[in-house]
Amino acid sequence: MKEKKERILKLKKDLEIPYVVIEKPEKLLVEKLSLRKPNKSFSKTLTNPYFNSVQGSQSCYTLEIDVWALVRYEAKSGIEFGILPHTNRQYAGSSGDPNRIQKLNELKSKWGFNYILANIGVYENIMAIVNAGYPIATNYIAGISCNQAGRDAAANVWNGLSPSTYFWAYYTDEPYSNQQITQYDFKQFRNYIVQLRPNSLFGFGETTKYSTNRYTHNPYFWNGAWYINYNPTSVNFVMCTRYVGYYNENDQTDLWNELKISYQNKFNRIWISANSDGSEFNYLLGYCKENSISPWFYQLEDFEDNSDVMLSQYCYHAFLKNFLKREEKKFIYIYYYVGSEDPCYDYQITSWELGDIIETSETRILNP
Repeated sequence: MKEKKERILKLKKDLEIPYVVIEKPEKLLVEKLSLRKPNKSFSKTLTNPYFNSVQGSQSCYTLEIDVWALVRYEAKSGIEFGILPHTNRQYAGSSGDPNRIQKLNELKSKWGFNYILANIGVYENIMAIVNAGYPIATNYIAGISCNQAGRDAAANVWNGLSPSTYFWAYYTDEPYSNQQITQYDFKQFRNYIVQLRPNSLFGFGETTKYSTNRYTHNPYFWNGAWYINYNPTSVNFVMCTRYVGYYNENDQTDLWNELKISYQNKFNRIWISANSDGSEFNYLLGYCKENSISPWFYQLEDFEDNSDVMLSQYCYHAFLKNFLKREEKKFIYIYYYVGSEDPCYDYQITSWELGDIIETSETRILNP
């Protein structure tokens, strides 16, 4: 009896994690009670012939609710659904920690991310990411800095990979806002990467249209005036690394619109932040869907990494916006009557108590 109670409590707790269950058991119970037709022929000794019960019979004293819970998400065909994960996951391979490796594996197997951006790092970390479902040449963007260490990383000098191995793309973050790279040095770095890895893409992220144009446009606009860029650089894609608007309002889509106009199809990937954009996931992912832009989840500094809170919220909204499919498993909640009235006519939710949760093998795919 004690083991059964502990099992029910654990299942109930797991299924109460946000976004695991879309239709809550309590709501379903209320709906079932409101639709239930009183029938005096029901008693605690009679069987309802229309009920498919785990126990084999049901009376007015028992109610069963089908509850569908998340198993996994999967990116839809043709969708690029990317993530820059927390360092706990990025560096899981070299840690040797099976829990961290499992968290890394879940990025694709549970949450549906089919592309990843991570620092090149050491061989163990790279292979752990590859084994999690991210082939280097097709689904793995390497994050590098615009310096000699970045050149060495791209050339596989110390990471244990074959010199001929190349990543799908190479990305450098905020060359102006963070790294303070000159236009000349940025172009030289880009040229080195492109010549070394001609089959790979090269892109970068910046905080505004102006700091982005600074490297790619000639002339470029800066602090109210136009300047000549003697080293304009061609890139394959640009991304926005600012998560508020120009006046610190929550919505950064004004920046996205500017970059979209300035770069057209080269602005085809967008960062959405775990920490800064939680209240806007639905809206920002909707923008991506409407504009045929691939959403990338900036989870690097996710304060809730261990609990998966932001991952579950983000992926649920990505499912609603048609980026993901959702696989669910059926659980049966069995409620017993504990009230003092006739159970066939008592529709108050407080008169019913959860007595068991049965995990079934039945699954379904939701594909909006």
